[in-house]
Amino acid sequence: MMHEQSQLDPDCLWREVYDLFNESNKRGVELMLSSLLVDGAAGVARAFLGRAGPDGLDKKQIGDFIGGFKPINASTRNEFVKMFGFAGLSFVAGLRQFLNAFRCDVMYGRNVWRRHSACCSPP
Repeated sequence: MMHEQSQLDPDCLWREVYDLFNESNKRGVELMLSSLLVDGAAGVARAFLGRAGPDGLDKKQIGDFIGGFKPINASTRNEFVKMFGFAGLSFVAGLRQFLNAFRCDVMYGRNVWRRHSACCSPP
């Protein structure tokens, strides 16, 4: 529940968003959008890049959200990728820069790799 003070103070409202997002990324994004702190998927993606860290948004929750299958997840993921400046970087440097912005559950990553391998390997 939003407090009266947080409706007036953007810093306090962001603190509420951090706490809620770090508990439940879906509810945190809903609060970002409903309180007009951000505008659409592009705003959510900017918030992810600019506010991740020990005192902000949890990188694992960011990874979980951008890995989701709903339209808001996909559009946020697309906007998130567009925000990186990959031009002039080697593949490895670009990949490191991208992967440093979020965390992915190890078991989820292995599961995706297994599915990919099963679909793409010759019979």
